[in-house]
Amino acid sequence: MLQQPGVADKQALFTHASSAVCNIPVLAQAASAQGFFNIRPDVDGILRRAPLIVDQGGSIFPSLAVATILAAGKAKTVLVKVETTGTVFLLIDKVTVPLDERGNLLIRFRGPSRNIPYFSAADILDGNVSEVIQDRIVFIGTTAAGLKDIHATPYDPVFPGVEVHAHILDNLLSGDFIRRPSWASGTEAMLLTTFGAITSAVLVWFGPLLCAGVLMAGTAGLWMGAAWCLGSHGIYLSPLFPFLALIANFTLLSLLKYYREYQRLHAKTRELSLVQEVTLETVANVAETRDPETGGHIKRTQHYIRALAKHLQRRPKFKHILTDSTIELLFRSAPLHDLGKVGVADNILLKPDRLTEDEFELMKLHTTYAYKIIAAAEQRLGNSSFLRLARELAYSHQEKWDGSGYPQGLEGEQIPLSGRLMAIADVYDALISRRPYKKAMPHEEAVKCITAGRGAHFDPELVDAFLEIKEQFQDIARQFADSDEKKEGKM
Repeated sequence: MLQQPGVADKQALFTHASSAVCNIPVLAQAASAQGFFNIRPDVDGILRRAPLIVDQGGSIFPSLAVATILAAGKAKTVLVKVETTGTVFLLIDKVTVPLDERGNLLIRFRGPSRNIPYFSAADILDGNVSEVIQDRIVFIGTTAAGLKDIHATPYDPVFPGVEVHAHILDNLLSGDFIRRPSWASGTEAMLLTTFGAITSAVLVWFGPLLCAGVLMAGTAGLWMGAAWCLGSHGIYLSPLFPFLALIANFTLLSLLKYYREYQRLHAKTRELSLVQEVTLETVANVAETRDPETGGHIKRTQHYIRALAKHLQRRPKFKHILTDSTIELLFRSAPLHDLGKVGVADNILLKPDRLTEDEFELMKLHTTYAYKIIAAAEQRLGNSSFLRLARELAYSHQEKWDGSGYPQGLEGEQIPLSGRLMAIADVYDALISRRPYKKAMPHEEAVKCITAGRGAHFDPELVDAFLEIKEQFQDIARQFADSDEKKEGKM
């Protein structure tokens, strides 16, 4: 006998069937009982539960397993019980079967397929197993994959449907069920909150390594605890959401902490960069202040070389050489190109006339002095791309394309690109600036001089690039001019 609940209760408790496909009449008349065998997998395609009762047209029908128990005389009554907490049970005589809110049983699979005895149809027909199956409940069904009665279960991706029903019957007869108590959701929420708070506190007060250890320990504890509850007591507690909370919390807090450290490091880096830049300008000014007429020379050559390098960056030949970081290094190292002038005597550096041959030889040593000063700093600070570029630039900016320059007499592309760039920037600024021994040259004449040096003094490609942006050079010269007259554009 299957006792029905009230109509209002049925709407919430049972799976509802819109129609039914019954056995053919000859089988239906021969059967002592009938039961449905509809099974629907979860959203992930895994079969974990099956309805034991279903409502169709206002009548309640038992599943195949429940109908089999009744037909075999293993039980006489089947009742539906709903507690005040909302928990649903199916009472099969004295056996209490826990169900979910839709009348589904969480199936307790014993493992992968074929852990329940199988017999082939041939053995049945030949009478080879008659003694073995005597007084036993036997399900007859298909196991061939081509007949499509195959399901994926937590233990096996290929599980015959007939064995699913055998496992359901085994659960009902043995009273060994998976339960989902009413307090399960609250426990999961408590675990979610607790582990979230623990990881938050650990990550805030301690380092990521300790937090990662807590995360792994918490994860292991969650899954082992859930496995113990299921294996020993048949209680299903999902560790998924507390586990996801651990991961999400750890990830979010790690990102926030990383972002905070990144911001702090970025600010510190900017501060150090500014200190470095000011220090370099101060060091460079030590040399420049000995020549009071060239106070803006550092700023102008810095911006000349950056403008020229940015323009060359657009060309395929220089695209991968003059990267943004390299151009920034060029900009910062440019003030050191005349650092070696600190070693040149005042009577040579400030001489109002052209230097004699001997004096010029002494003046040429400023490239070597700069090389030694920067190389000594490199030895103390270790490998530094900035110091390497500064040393290279200071040592080679007086070299000439045709090999007639100094100090090494390098020729063509033997001259580092940084030195070739600085050669144009330095000469242009020297031409337009007043010196103790000469007057400032107008921009147009300075451009003609640079053009005349194409292929002799200067790299031809760099001269061509200079000519394309010569107006930028003029604007830079006005912006960082030494006198009010130049700022007004009277050059």
